[in-house]
Amino acid sequence: MALWHKIKTVEDTQWTDYYHNPDPNKKRFGGRVEIILKNGKTIVDELGVANAHPAGKKPFKRADYVRKFHTLTEGLITPEESKRFLTLCENLPNLTAAQVQDLNVQVSLSSLSHHQRDEQGIF
Repeated sequence: MALWHKIKTVEDTQWTDYYHNPDPNKKRFGGRVEIILKNGKTIVDELGVANAHPAGKKPFKRADYVRKFHTLTEGLITPEESKRFLTLCENLPNLTAAQVQDLNVQVSLSSLSHHQRDEQGIF
């Protein structure tokens, strides 16, 4: 929390223009970060698009997205649920309205460690 309160977000109109550029070859979804250390030194970096983005250094292919899905859901959903969801995704153009409503990954409450509602919030 202490670190979070030290962060200041400032709009850079150049990056906003990148984001809204109608030319897909000039459109950017990234950003720029400047870190000012206690000794006054500044670290600056920026990335226009994620490496996995079609315009990035290592664009993802379908197998990469499926692998990422499996990595992020491992231990949270059953293999049957994984197959159900991916099958729907791979058939998007042909889905009925009812099937589109099923495009949510179903997670068992028992696999979530904090599934009880409380008044605390995230802070």
